[in-house]
Amino acid sequence: MKISHTLRLLLTICFSCFFLLPTEATHLRGGYITYTMSDQNPRSFHFEMVIFRDVHGVGTESEPTVNTGLGSETVLAAPVSRTLIGDQTEKIIYSWTYTYPADGTYTVSWSGINRNNNIINVAQPSEQHSMVLQTTLTVSSLNPDRNGIKYLTPSSTDAYVGVPFKYNLQAFDADGDSLTYTLVSPYRLSSTGSIIPLPGYSIPQGLAINPFGEISWPEPTQKGEYTLAVQVKAYRNERLVSSSINDLQILVREVPESPEITLTNSNGLIVSSAGYILARPGLPLKLSLFVRNPSEKVLQVLASVTELQEPHLADQSSLQVTERDSAGGIVKEIIFTPDNSLRRGWPYALSLRGELQTLENGVTAYKREFVYLLVADQLSNSLPDLLPELAHLLYPNPAGSHFMLEAPAASGAVFRLYALDGRLVQELALQPGRNRVARPSGLSTGLYIYSISSEGYRSRTGKLLLE
Repeated sequence: MKISHTLRLLLTICFSCFFLLPTEATHLRGGYITYTMSDQNPRSFHFEMVIFRDVHGVGTESEPTVNTGLGSETVLAAPVSRTLIGDQTEKIIYSWTYTYPADGTYTVSWSGINRNNNIINVAQPSEQHSMVLQTTLTVSSLNPDRNGIKYLTPSSTDAYVGVPFKYNLQAFDADGDSLTYTLVSPYRLSSTGSIIPLPGYSIPQGLAINPFGEISWPEPTQKGEYTLAVQVKAYRNERLVSSSINDLQILVREVPESPEITLTNSNGLIVSSAGYILARPGLPLKLSLFVRNPSEKVLQVLASVTELQEPHLADQSSLQVTERDSAGGIVKEIIFTPDNSLRRGWPYALSLRGELQTLENGVTAYKREFVYLLVADQLSNSLPDLLPELAHLLYPNPAGSHFMLEAPAASGAVFRLYALDGRLVQELALQPGRNRVARPSGLSTGLYIYSISSEGYRSRTGKLLLE
């Protein structure tokens, strides 16, 4: 019989470690945990933890302690590699193997110290906040979860003041499970060893994530560092299989001279109003991207990044890439011929990064562009719903000191209330049926945005007026 194990994370470092001076901190930027099931044993998994850190911080632990999700049991993770990826950022990979004694649902987690100082959208001092990475997996001998959610782009990126920003972590699940994306609070470890949301966290105003996993921010206005977390959930036959929280950082800089990337042959493509491009099975699709160099610095265009090149899909399509110099920049041409087996209800993301030689202060000026390819016979302006909606009823609205929320199927559902500037002002676990929700003490009158999320259902959002 399947059992569920509640996450309990041991406090593996002294309380005083949470209050290191900024010069002693690790300066963590982001990261995630993923896994692959053993071919010999459906309860044995190989895990990888990927951490991104500011190179100005002290080094990370040589063998981090990771909670397995089985009560308080922990393991040591071994270092695999350290790679400088530019932008004064280091990528570190750790790994370990663990065998679970029984089928069940387990949340694997790690807490590290500490985040960067002066992060704008959390309570200060931000360098006193640890970083918690988590992934939840289903161990099942009958319906195995062979692969965890993986990411192709770093958990650290740049944005520029006043310039529209977009970014995609390019998450994928090699089992072919459908993915959903939600912006959630990043987490830290409290002084008692509990995992809690980051104090004072708010989503930057205007920042959002779409069903493709693309993060957009129309106009970053304040220079500095911001932290975010994206919860990605994998569903199979409308049942939740796994989830992952990717903790990431956006560094907003003054506008430099950076490359510009344009899809020059969009008029000859079939593009939906949602922004994805139709790719018909068996027919070649040509993408022509021009990367303009606005300066005298050396421009290079890195290899395209896409799930289509990963081992589980590489033999199901032809992806030919050529590059040539052109007046004022570089042209990158991609010819994609998909196999019929690549059909699915949501698009594949492909990214291209152009960068200029390192600037005087050690920072690389770059631009990353994303295109989305839907393999199908014809275009639909809306993607098929991957999950059913969660029916709910909220009343009265406008509300006073309290309101009622009815969600008959809301087992394990969570209600969240946000101010218009993105601050999370209330979070509440719901019970199936009728829930009486009290207005938080001191919450001012005005318009708020709420969301209701539950496993196996699409999240619902709405507006609530408090009088």
